[in-house]
Amino acid sequence: MYAVLLAVLLVLGYHYNSNHPTRRLKLVRQTGYKLYFSAGYTGFLIAGFALVPALFAIYVTAIINSLDLITLYSDKSLSSFFELSLVMYIAMFSALFTQLKLSNALQRFKGVTVPNYGLDSTDESLEKKELFNAVMSVANDFEQHIIIASKDLIPIRVVVGRKGKVYIGWVQSPDLEGGELTHIKLLPILSGYLDAEQQMHISRNYYEHYQQFYDEDGEPLDLEENDGGHDHLTRFCIILKVEDIHLLSFFNKKAFDAIETNIIAE
Repeated sequence: MYAVLLAVLLVLGYHYNSNHPTRRLKLVRQTGYKLYFSAGYTGFLIAGFALVPALFAIYVTAIINSLDLITLYSDKSLSSFFELSLVMYIAMFSALFTQLKLSNALQRFKGVTVPNYGLDSTDESLEKKELFNAVMSVANDFEQHIIIASKDLIPIRVVVGRKGKVYIGWVQSPDLEGGELTHIKLLPILSGYLDAEQQMHISRNYYEHYQQFYDEDGEPLDLEENDGGHDHLTRFCIILKVEDIHLLSFFNKKAFDAIETNIIAE
């Protein structure tokens, strides 16, 4: 009987954590016993909330069935009535509290999605800050760089492949829905390569093309001969596998030029 209750609490705990806007990010990164303990701990906390109404429901049920207190708590009725009723009511109220708490959490974060984090530099809402902080708390250093670059519109430099192909651009809505970042979507500004001495050389400038054919919203400019290549700026985005990335860093063109100048001067 209690094994069934334990299984119910594990299922409810996992259901709650896997559907919560922030807890699911931590849950999907847990494996083995950590996953069981996490789900079980949440289930037992919910069962704690369910215990009081469960005991009250048992008492009301006893009154309805005309059982006085002496009969109810006698050794004979303890196994036949109290334990069975306790397990049933705890399971029932645990399921109820799980859905209520989960509905409340989903309502608070309504309209806030994990991929976009629902947060920009002008948004100070508590819910969105909490979501952003939750994402950052489970993200590793690599993912934190991606998230910050996306939120603050900071260009990043990415070195991919054995030949040292370099892309510089803006990250587009990193997606952590699956619990980890496996790909990044990048709108390239510049591209180039690393030479044998690991010096970076810029060979293509996409930004000038964007300025010539697209407005600030990424829509094609109303030109007589607008052959920008795509119907929207985001069509130029590239998808990179995280496992292929050898190096990632924030990028500032002025700082890069200044550093390169100093190297040449020396």
